Amino acid sequence: MDWIEVLQSLGFPILASCACGWYVKYITDKNDEKTEKQAQYYQENLDKMENRHAESLEKITEALNNNTKALTILTERLGDTDDE
Repeated sequence: MDWIEVLQSLGFPILASCACGWYVKYITDKNDEKTEKQAQYYQENLDKMENRHAESLEKITEALNNNTKALTILTERLGDTDDE
């Protein structure tokens, strides 16, 4: 069956409606693929950022604990010199 025969038997409006429906489905499927790839990309970046943030917090916590120890030692030493 030739395209012209299909056009003559179904009529242009029906054929155009089918073509438009196919185009909308095609574009929607492509958009869904793109959206899925973007979501995966953003999730990977978010996971990397969370890991870096956790590492930074561990370093900050360690530094804060070390500073607390140093201040405790300094306070004890200063307290000992005042008693003499």
